[in-house]
Amino acid sequence: MVRESAAFRKEYGVPGGMIGVILERYAHVKRQVEKLFILGKCDLIPGRLVLARHMRTRTKFSSNVGLDKLE
Repeated sequence: MVRESAAFRKEYGVPGGMIGVILERYAHVKRQVEKLFILGKCDLIPGRLVLARHMRTRTKFSSNVGLDKLE
């Protein structure tokens, strides 16, 4: 996901470095303010932290069903 996000940012001309970080934080704060006014609540805890116990750090699962062992 990180690589895809970086590819999208590069394709659409979003700056990297410190300016990119500042723009990312600004967009996050802006979205939370919108949620506060539209829904009446904002997400103080990021979704990745809420879902962390459901995520696996590494898995041995392969969707190639045995094809990954062929060489």
